[in-house]
Amino acid sequence: MGYDVRMRRARACCALAASLAIGGCSLLTDVGGLSGGAVATGEGGTLGADAEAESSASGDGGVDALVEAAPSADCTGTHFFCTDFDKKSLTEEWDVVTAGKGTLDRDMTASVSMPFSLLVTHPEGNLATAPIVAKTLPASGIGGLRCRFNYRRDMVESTGVLVVLTLDFKTSTTEHLFVEIKDGQDKGRVYLAAIQPDGGTLDDFPIVPTFSTSIGSWAAVDWNLDLRALRSTLKSNGKLIDEGAVPAFDVARVVSIKLTLGLGNFIAPQGPWQVRYDDFVCDTLP
Repeated sequence: MGYDVRMRRARACCALAASLAIGGCSLLTDVGGLSGGAVATGEGGTLGADAEAESSASGDGGVDALVEAAPSADCTGTHFFCTDFDKKSLTEEWDVVTAGKGTLDRDMTASVSMPFSLLVTHPEGNLATAPIVAKTLPASGIGGLRCRFNYRRDMVESTGVLVVLTLDFKTSTTEHLFVEIKDGQDKGRVYLAAIQPDGGTLDDFPIVPTFSTSIGSWAAVDWNLDLRALRSTLKSNGKLIDEGAVPAFDVARVVSIKLTLGLGNFIAPQGPWQVRYDDFVCDTLP
């Protein structure tokens, strides 16, 4: 790793140490030795940095892959929702934070915008107890939603498929549009399902190329849902992964949108997955 990158990491570590009152550090210090424990959530998993003890192992992974990542989330502007996982705990930014049978951690080992990314681990076979963070936000008069985030697989121990992001466009009735993207070893999924006013379901569930890169490398995921044109466009690192039709849905009836990150809904999981998110930004479309 270059000298400038090491200096930036050391400065960030010093700032974090000062804010947490864990003592000083030198810009010449090797920052690879920071470590911290995890706090039980009461649900069989752990929440590490979100128990206000925000420390974890720090290493070099991720910084060298910046060229592959989307621009860092600048949450000072106006966005429908934006987080870089750096400034607030998970419970401050999300309505639902549950580790399920896995783990959720704001972790310093690798990130795109330093010092933290969201590290999520799902163990073998726990279909119904996925670790998730979720946020419901009011929305009306929108034409759709565009979400961008950096995503990285740190460990994949099965041939299963996992949910990476879900968006639920809710109305004041049971009518809604539920969409999700899934990641697999070499293939992914884009699931689009509209519940109609009469209770009927229109859906599409195509197999698409995976939007991941190799283990330990960041992918800049960009998902655009134009609900006026009824088009879904998914890109990874600028490359088109999938483009398809959204089932007919009256976007004028939307009153809120629920955003969910995490793992779950595996197809025959045989082992654990471990992935990271960083710089998650969603903006509404006119």
